[in-house]
Amino acid sequence: MQILSPDQLTASMWAGLALLWLMLSIVYRRFMGKPLMAFAMPGARFIEGWASVRVGTGLMSRLGSARNCMQVQVTPDVLHIHPHFPFTVGFMPELYDLDKVIPLSSIRSATILGGYRAKAVEVRYVNARKEEGVVHLLLKNAEAFIHAVLTRSGAA
Repeated sequence: MQILSPDQLTASMWAGLALLWLMLSIVYRRFMGKPLMAFAMPGARFIEGWASVRVGTGLMSRLGSARNCMQVQVTPDVLHIHPHFPFTVGFMPELYDLDKVIPLSSIRSATILGGYRAKAVEVRYVNARKEEGVVHLLLKNAEAFIHAVLTRSGAA
């Protein structure tokens, strides 16, 4: 019978904890009805994959911005922002509030801020607690996004 060395035991423990963390995050997402994979929603008027997103304006939003790993979709009633797999696991979307489902009627403004290859778009909205929220998106087709969002919401 071979006994594990202290280094092997420590490595096994950390690998087990990491696997447990990933499994718990998958179970949590399934329980909360959040998707593990980004998929095209029926009736989507705008879809852009592998976009960059930053939610909010504080320090945590700057630390937790998602670069080239998000899917942005606009359906007739809702703006959906979700990470692509494997960025959905490990509780990162929950820690940095990267999963967003924003009714278009809650959007107050959507403005193109500029950019060269991809354009920065600032979306301001009112959440369920009647607080103003802000999402910054880096999109290749910002004009189509603005048109899809503002056509339904009536915001300017």
